[in-house]
Amino acid sequence: LQGKLLKKSPNAFKAVITGFKARSPGALITGFKGEYQERCCIVREGHLIWWDPAKVQMPTASDSDTTRRQKEAVQVQGMISFLLNRAKVEKVDHETIKVP
Repeated sequence: LQGKLLKKSPNAFKAVITGFKARSPGALITGFKGEYQERCCIVREGHLIWWDPAKVQMPTASDSDTTRRQKEAVQVQGMISFLLNRAKVEKVDHETIKVP
């Protein structure tokens, strides 16, 4: 299961500064009871994992399995384990969720 995630920035100062920049992938989205950062996410093996696609190098078809795993591991910027933690998520549309 893969899609988009809207998450609040943990850094309030960064959220204000980023809000002034032009909208781009990973920029803050407004109009959702505050400001959220858009991230790509995937649910895998009981974990919600997210990353900013503008900051990572995606694996290619010609990469070896080891190189592919290394690139995938580097791109992770955050994770919630549903095995250890309770988490609330809200559906925004058919491909986007938000973590309040």
